[in-house]
Parts: sequence; structure tokens; C-alpha cells
Amino acid sequence: MARKKTKPTKRKAKAKAIAPAFKRASAPAVEAPPPRPRGGVTSGPKPTQRTKVQAERAIAEAYQIVFDSPLGRVVMADLMQWCNVYNPIAEADPINLGIRIGERNVALRIAQMKGLRPEHFPTEAWATADQINSMMAGA
Repeated sequence: MARKKTKPTKRKAKAKAIAPAFKRASAPAVEAPPPRPRGGVTSGPKPTQRTKVQAERAIAEAYQIVFDSPLGRVVMADLMQWCNVYNPIAEADPINLGIRIGERNVALRIAQMKGLRPEHFPTEAWATADQINSMMAGA
């Protein structure tokens, strides 16, 4: 069977008209980067590692700015208590247990980024209780 010839569409006609211009325009030559040394010790960390460390520091600083403010301390106190950081998790259902562990991990991540360690938690627990009691008294 022979194919039936169709009229070129406007899109195809425009593409044919533009194509020679692309062929004529040549991109400037780009130099290839120098080859990396193989196997040997390089001087210092890779650039991507340096930027990753800088990003982690910036994020940790942002956590500290947010959670060191007066309202941030109230939110942190509520999260630590609500996420069962101070109490053991007692769940019979494995799905609910996974949910509670995930909640706890979020609160622990925030505490870690704020610079708290587990030995600070008893002191923080008392501060949390004091903050919650003062909030309840004011309500």
C-alpha cells in the first residue's frame, strides 16, 4: 500500500524554515575540565561535601533561631511532651507503634538540631512542665 501524501502542516513548515538557522549557528567551544587524579589522595574534601556541611550548619542555625525564641520554646516543650520523648512508648498495635516512633524521631531531630542531648532531657522535662503549667494557669 502506498502512503497518501499529506500537505505539510504549519508547524512542519515553520520547523523546516528555522532548521537551517540552527545548523549555521555554532555554539562556542567549551573547554573540558581538567581530568581528576585517579586513586591518589586529593587535597581536601570534594566541593560537594563542603557545601553539604555548610547547608547542614545553616539548617541547624535556623532551628536554633526558631526554637530559642520564647514562642519556639513553648512549641518545643509541647512537641517533646506530645511526641512521648519523656515517656516510654507502650503500643500493642505495630502500626500505631510505628507512628509513635516516627513522632518521637521528629521531636528528637528537632532537639538534636537545637543542640540538646539526652542528658539535657530531664532538665527540659521540668522546664516543659513549668511552661505548660504557666500556660494552663493563664488560660
